[in-house]
Parts: sequence; C-alpha cells; structure tokens
Amino acid sequence: MTVHISLLEDTIFRLLESAPLGLTVERIRSQLATAGAVAGKHEIVRALAELHRRRMVQMDAGRRWKLRENLAARRPKGPAGADSPEDDLIAVPCRASSGAEELDNGGVPEGSVEIGETGIDLLTRLLPYYQECLRTADGGSPYAMASNFGENFSLLQPDKPWWPTAERGRTILVPLSRLQPGVRSRLVRQSDRHLLLGYPLYLVPPKSSENDTLIRPVSVFRCRYEQADGHLVIHIPVARPMIVQDWLRGQVTYDGWNASRLLSWLLIEDETANLRPEDDNQSPDFLDIPTFAERLATAAGTAERQLLAPEAVVDRIPRKGAIGYYNGLTLFPDIVGRYVRSAIADYDRLCREPPDRLKESALAALFGVPPPSLPAPAVLHPFPLGEVQLLAARSGLSKPLTV
Repeated sequence: MTVHISLLEDTIFRLLESAPLGLTVERIRSQLATAGAVAGKHEIVRALAELHRRRMVQMDAGRRWKLRENLAARRPKGPAGADSPEDDLIAVPCRASSGAEELDNGGVPEGSVEIGETGIDLLTRLLPYYQECLRTADGGSPYAMASNFGENFSLLQPDKPWWPTAERGRTILVPLSRLQPGVRSRLVRQSDRHLLLGYPLYLVPPKSSENDTLIRPVSVFRCRYEQADGHLVIHIPVARPMIVQDWLRGQVTYDGWNASRLLSWLLIEDETANLRPEDDNQSPDFLDIPTFAERLATAAGTAERQLLAPEAVVDRIPRKGAIGYYNGLTLFPDIVGRYVRSAIADYDRLCREPPDRLKESALAALFGVPPPSLPAPAVLHPFPLGEVQLLAARSGLSKPLTV
C-alpha cells in the first residue's frame, strides 16, 4: 500500500535528519522501500516540493536533498500554510487526461494555388496563409508583471502529468468558475482559439520597491482551446516545448550563459553543438518536459528556487520571490508577440489594398508584373554646352572612360 502523503512528508523529513550530506530522490525511494514503505517517485517528488515550499528542505548542486539550517526541530505537522499568503500567486486546480494522438497543425489553413496563377493575384491569395504561418511559428514573447496576475495570465495546477508525449497529446480541464474573471474574459473575446501554456517560470524581482516582479516562462506550448460544460478545455498537441527566445537572450545578463551554449544543452544535451536560435538544426528525437526540466535544473544550479518537477507543479508562486526558476505552469491568453503582431498588421493593410494599387507599387516588380505603360517623355531641345563641358565631352571620346 502506498504511504499517505502527510505521513510520507514526515518520513522523508526524518530520513533527511539522519543524512546530513543529503539524499537524492532515488536514494530516498530505496531507503523507504528497505523500511517497508512503498512510495512512487511521483509521490516523493510531491512531498519534497511541499517541504521545500514550507522552507524545511533544500536541494544542493548535486540534486541531493537535505534539511535547511536550524530546522532539525521543525517537523511537518498539520496542514501546510504559506509563509505569507498575501504575497503568493495562487494556481487554479485542474484535471489532466490523455489527448489526441495526431500532431496538431497549429491551425494553419489548407489551401490550393491554381497552376499558372502568378502576379499580384497570387500574392493576395497567399497573404492570409502567411498570417497564419506567422501566428503558428511564433512562440510569442510571453511575459507579465506580477501585478497583472488574473488579467494577463493565470497559474494552473494539474492533478496528473499534463505534458504531451511522442505518441499522444494531453487535455487539461480548467473550471471556468475558478478562473480569474480577467483571463476568462480575454479567452471568451478572442477570435483565434489558441493560448500559450508556459513551463517553468523565471522570476526577476524589481530593483526598487516602486517596480514590479517580471514573470516569464522558459518554454511554451501553443494550444487550442474551447469551452464545454463549464470548463475551459485546453488541447496540448504532440509537440516539443518551444523555448522563449527573449528568456534565452536574457540569460547572458542574469546567469552568464552564452545563448548558443545554453540552447545546445537544453535541446540535445551537448553544450558544444553551437546551435543558434535561428537554426532549424534540432534533435530529431522527441524532447519531453521532464527531460527538458532536468537539463534546465542542471544548468540553473543555485538559481533553481523550487524543484523543477513537472509532475508536481506547485499551487502557488511567491509574488516577490528571489530571482530564479519556479515550478509553475502558467496560462497566457495572448499568443502573438509584438513583432509578429506588427507583421500581421502590415499584411492586413496589403489585404485591404485594391489589386490595381498593388500593381503600381514596388511589389509588382517582385511578382513579375509588367510595368504600366506610360507615355514617352518629351525630348529636350539641345542646349549649348559650356567650355568645361565641351572639354569633358572631347576627353570622353578620346580617352579611356573610368566609372
């Protein structure tokens, strides 16, 4: 029989009391089994995450768990409570289940181009397709300030593994009644039924009390959503996590990583591969979130403020936490970054232009449109040349011409 979670926390705490050098998760699991207490890795990780949230245990650089200093007398008794609940961002409990097996095409419209169709007519047919391709390929640049919690983003806490595998996607059911009104309203108004799920989170505290905490996900999934039976139904496709490029560039400032080195480590676990953000040279192997989180935790070192365990997403994030990584899952209604939004607006302006106007623009030359027929310019009457001009003309006829 599996150990009850509250008893499991106390048992793990006592194990760590007797191991001042710390224990890994696997070592904790084996010692529990030796003592006759069977506990799965998933349960142990959840128990450690709860003890860590209550500031009773910590993890060192070797991923060994140990007690915090001066906490030998503190034991987990009774229900856990936040140290300062008013400063925490609370996640919405939700349910996860298996999703579709097929790959998600990201909503890119299917279309056809007639053979022989060229010129501006072809451009006007392709512009809507280009717009959808921009939306699909863009991981966005999602970020939010802590003060915008409930308006621009929300936190979720699934009850089961929520990430897609190489064979199957996942579905998350979020009770609409529990979702913050601001986020719920934005999701209802959106015509494009897609959102971003981000995991894990990177927090940058303000430099002064007048500013706010910046919250940015490390990676995102672009997910389709719908509303059914009082729930927000989020469909996570079979896809690898998309790394947020603004976060990647920021690590040069905050953690001293080279962006290429960090990207190579996260994608293929080879920091010498010299991958670039603009490269399509990524590993053909499927990258799941647990593997991604483990690699990120290794790179983060002491900046891992909460155990990065996607199977045990936390129920709250500190509003004023220290700079570093937090084990939170966030929902962003707005999926398009500002640069892509600008490009889509430019395409919209082109779509509204009459074809005749486009044929008079510089785009006509790119699409092989013959220039409009214009009347021949009037021939200017010869005019007398000055002395210097005459000398230049004679020299040009008798000497080599240099351009």
